[in-house]
Amino acid sequence: MYKSLFYRTLYVMSLFCLFACNQETNTKTFYGGPNDIEEEKAFLMEITQPAGSGSTHAFLPYPANYGVFTENPNVEVVVIMNQLDKGTQVAVYPIATLVLKDAGKERPIIVTTPIDTAQQVIPIMNFQDFLVQQIGPRQIIQDWFLYEKGLGKVDLVGWKEESYAWKLLKEGIEK
Repeated sequence: MYKSLFYRTLYVMSLFCLFACNQETNTKTFYGGPNDIEEEKAFLMEITQPAGSGSTHAFLPYPANYGVFTENPNVEVVVIMNQLDKGTQVAVYPIATLVLKDAGKERPIIVTTPIDTAQQVIPIMNFQDFLVQQIGPRQIIQDWFLYEKGLGKVDLVGWKEESYAWKLLKEGIEK
């Protein structure tokens, strides 16, 4: 009897590990290539600094996964989701763009949410949701990038909506 119970428990745990413990997102399912960018459905980013990893400056760890647009590494992107490993590519949708002035040059940072709803940690559908309903996360991201290089070294220009992000992404492909 105990032996049977042991094997059943072992079987259930094996199934759990097979399906729950090893759930990697299949990026191909959520990203259909450059056409998705043209149609403003999704784009692919690569994580260069996972959430919680140390900054290149003597500052707090990154508040969200930071990375670049895979088609143009000059386009900075932040995705609001649980921590991912460095080098991971994830399909995302832009919700806003944080625009800063850094060393006299404009520095846009596209803020995104994952396309895969199972990976979303807060419900954000668009710029309006982010601006009105997600004041805390917006303020944390804004303050982190404003102060990461030191007090007064970076200035806030403002926030722009999704259409501005799509414009930056499309320009990024053409360069």
